[in-house]
Amino acid sequence: MGSAENLDSLAWLILARLKAHHRGKQNAVKRPALLAYVRMAHPSTTDRKMRRAIDALRTSGVCSGNGGYYMAVRDAEYVEGYRYLRSKGLALLGAASRLRDANPEKFQPSLFEQDGAV
Repeated sequence: MGSAENLDSLAWLILARLKAHHRGKQNAVKRPALLAYVRMAHPSTTDRKMRRAIDALRTSGVCSGNGGYYMAVRDAEYVEGYRYLRSKGLALLGAASRLRDANPEKFQPSLFEQDGAV
């Protein structure tokens, strides 16, 4: 597993909760339930802030799927977590491509050169 030395208190709280109560895909916790737990200690935490903290925890074995967030305990769970995230990324890439393809006049190469995007 990766390093957890640069985590903030929110990420530590999430990691501790997942390690203690949500080990394995079968014990996954849905996002609203995890957010409710997090808000007991960090009341101002937004859903977005929690998701960013979870993203930082990916190197610590935190996975997600349709059932929610969990600590992977088997190799197959790491692979399933990877596939889930990959499919989400490919779906977003597909949506971006459809937007571009539907409006080609808006996506001239010179526009991409301004911000370094390709």
